[in-house]
Amino acid sequence: MKRSAAVIDCLVDYVNVQLLDGDGGDLKSDTPLLELGILDSLSMVSFLAYVDDRFLVKIPENYVVPEHFSDLDSIAKLISTLQKTDGISAVKTSELARMVKLQESYGLASERIGLPGNRSFHSIVTEGASPSWLLIPALGNPSTSWSPIMRNVHGQQKCVALDLAGFGLSECGKDDPTFGDHLEMMIQYIETLEKEQVVLIANSAGTMLATAIARQFSPRIKALIISGFGLIDDVPAWWSNLQQLSESPDEFLKLAYYKPPKLTGA
Repeated sequence: MKRSAAVIDCLVDYVNVQLLDGDGGDLKSDTPLLELGILDSLSMVSFLAYVDDRFLVKIPENYVVPEHFSDLDSIAKLISTLQKTDGISAVKTSELARMVKLQESYGLASERIGLPGNRSFHSIVTEGASPSWLLIPALGNPSTSWSPIMRNVHGQQKCVALDLAGFGLSECGKDDPTFGDHLEMMIQYIETLEKEQVVLIANSAGTMLATAIARQFSPRIKALIISGFGLIDDVPAWWSNLQQLSESPDEFLKLAYYKPPKLTGA
């Protein structure tokens, strides 16, 4: 009991300081983390890295399900179980793969489509009515960043959220894909889809891709919805500046977020 209480105290401190910026004074062991959005697709990556480092526990993919992460009590019990079972905790997996596994537990599917040149697009998908919503994230965000929306429409609306080239679980064969690489892979992906109309929904830099795709596939685009985007006069200069910012993640996060997330090794 004392050991579990100590684990919960550590978890409370971490969530309060790292995820809530010190505003979680009323955070309790039974506070619903997923329901309130305290743990989401992005914060979960750093949270799992913290658990790995602080408690020497690697949580396997099949354990990343809502019942284990609903609140801090559940997480503490899971940590205790894994600490006692080395065979389970030794399973190797990635934080991104565990995030995808969490979405699968909500009924979302994980799909991978092979493309020419040993490249592939990974996506998470919901079942529902057509036309499909094709969700394109901001540069650097994984497909799971769309998961709150997808969980709300699952069973009603067909959605496909993509990992951009070289991000998430998609593979493009290079460490520094250009805008052209992103666009080429996206076009190749759309050509694999059935000949149905799609609704393009994109955020931030993903809107540049969506706009270019809408121009090329205009008969198949039922609607184009963009958010978090401002018109760019000089795209090459913007892209060059973004590449420079990529060398300083802290500076990038300061510019990209109203409240920058805490930067960790993960």
